[in-house]
Amino acid sequence: MQQPRAFAENVLYGEMLRTAGRLEDAYAQVRRAVLGSPQVVGDETGWRVDGRGAWLHAFVGLTATCYEVDATRSIGPAERLLGIDWAGIFGHDGWAVYDKFTAATHQQCFAHLFRRCESLIESGTGGALAFPRGVKDLLLAGFEYRNRFRSDEMTAHGMKVMAGRLTIKMWKLVRHPKKHAANERFAKFLENHLDELFTFLHRPGADATNWRGEQAIRPAVVNRKVWGGNRTGAGASTQSRIMSVMQTCKQRLADPFDFIRCQLITTSPLALPLPIASR
Repeated sequence: MQQPRAFAENVLYGEMLRTAGRLEDAYAQVRRAVLGSPQVVGDETGWRVDGRGAWLHAFVGLTATCYEVDATRSIGPAERLLGIDWAGIFGHDGWAVYDKFTAATHQQCFAHLFRRCESLIESGTGGALAFPRGVKDLLLAGFEYRNRFRSDEMTAHGMKVMAGRLTIKMWKLVRHPKKHAANERFAKFLENHLDELFTFLHRPGADATNWRGEQAIRPAVVNRKVWGGNRTGAGASTQSRIMSVMQTCKQRLADPFDFIRCQLITTSPLALPLPIASR
């Protein structure tokens, strides 16, 4: 005879599979919305499937969020969603895999760059402090120009001019070899991504950080800490679909449970709630 707990787990799992099946069209709508977004932020976190290591990938557009659990930390999920020739603004941390999107306009996350500066400042001494402090000052200047633009104290053209000047100053900072090994690694990274540091100044409205991605990952991290991941690949796919629909509803300031309830009691696929700007 099946134990009550096992029976309850099987019933819950069956209901989640049924729900995910009914949300198939909504999930496709999410993926199309992210693909069609002019800006996407990517982020990822460790995951577990059947006790084995996996990765949860999140891709956040302006009006939708798509999750995918994958066995690898690879370009696969991003390529399946966006296509390698996607040409929007791609915000992310320094993960090298995203560099393969050569048609995209990239924005390296300023928050990650600031943290690297702070770490080098905290651990450095003497002359080794000059480089991270100089980088931090240039990054802060970028924020200052953006704030001046937002307060109508600078034009979009003026902001682009200042972005060019900041890029030149950054190049002068990073081009010479550094005696401190950690400084040299950071300098090489910045040199390789010079054209991706101040995209948010060239393209007004673009995010300077990947805060959207980190916000999307946060509830998933809590879920992982409580439940430990997924037991099966089918469960991972189910969770990816349900989470994507729920997070997109929240992003559009709609009740995700109300949408799912309505979808479960009708036989026809429902359109996702419209983004606020479209209502």
